Amino acid sequence: MQKLKVMGSASTKEGLTELINKKLYSTNWIITEDNKPFNTKLSKHLAGCFVRVKGGRWQLMREA
Repeated sequence: MQKLKVMGSASTKEGLTELINKKLYSTNWIITEDNKPFNTKLSKHLAGCFVRVKGGRWQLMREA
């Protein structure tokens, strides 16, 4: 079983998008429909990370 680590959490999708951009010093990150962080400038997903909704919170998760 893989371990997961919460990298950030917010109450809305927009709030988590803002948090990801602050954490990665960018303005180009979005959350796609399949819940993956995507950089619109580089056309790349954030490797090893995904977004999930748990308990009404949007969480950025990383495989530990």
